[in-house]
Amino acid sequence: MQNYPMDTDKTDYSIAHRQDVREAIEQIKGLIASHHFVSFQGRIEEIEREYSLMKDYMERGFSDPQRPRLYEELLKDLFVLLREIQLKEQIHQGGSYTLALSRTLKFNTDSEVIRQHLEGFVQDVALLSLDWGEGEGKKRSDLYKAHQRYMSDLFDAILISSQWTEGTARNFKDLLLSPTLESADVQLLVSAISLSAIQILDINKVKMLMDVYMETQDERVRQRALVGWAFALPEENISIFRDLSEKLREVCEDKQVRRELLELQMQVIYCYDVDKDRAEIQNEIMPTLMKNNNLKIT
Repeated sequence: MQNYPMDTDKTDYSIAHRQDVREAIEQIKGLIASHHFVSFQGRIEEIEREYSLMKDYMERGFSDPQRPRLYEELLKDLFVLLREIQLKEQIHQGGSYTLALSRTLKFNTDSEVIRQHLEGFVQDVALLSLDWGEGEGKKRSDLYKAHQRYMSDLFDAILISSQWTEGTARNFKDLLLSPTLESADVQLLVSAISLSAIQILDINKVKMLMDVYMETQDERVRQRALVGWAFALPEENISIFRDLSEKLREVCEDKQVRRELLELQMQVIYCYDVDKDRAEIQNEIMPTLMKNNNLKIT
């Protein structure tokens, strides 16, 4: 099978800017055909049927006050489908995404199952603290090793997770705000969700990170969530997702949020300066110093 590099910029433009359902459908059909992603064929055909039905009613002169909303829903469906295709292409390219998939083929990412496991770990640690008998050290070591393996697999599973529904986002929000979980585990989950949304935009993951940022009482979780949604936000406003724009405006009404966003931007700029300074030291200053025959390094 010949592998062509995937270019989704035109399709993104058709969806987000031109808002042309017909054009986007044809472009996505082309992506599916050229990359042999037959698993998406049924979904694009369903979107095309819904569009054809809407078009047929319009051409017959039927008035439908819901037509603008339905058209926007088709654009959202196309947006989500395009991200699913991008994810599959990322996995097919090899590297960390392929490795993550191989590790988590049978991993259960249901939020309730995850909650039970993480709460069980907290309970096991508490019970183990009461056991001062022989072999306590080995039991503790085995417990933490098993938990580390689980968290590693959970991170990978979330990293390569498909686009979330509003229900999935709501369930994970409840999970991350639960007071019965270890802070370190919640922080790791927030990082996994953030990285997933940064790599392949997922509107519901971004909104959930904003909710966690605003509602958590754990400052370490809060700061990670801030970095997550700030870096995952699309570069340009996507008008079909007005709820994201409204949530962003609502969050930024808080003066503290605006100050923290400014500080985050400053930190990013400082990081750029650090990289520049490090390169200057390595490429210019150190070679000059090393040429100094009188220099003695001890």
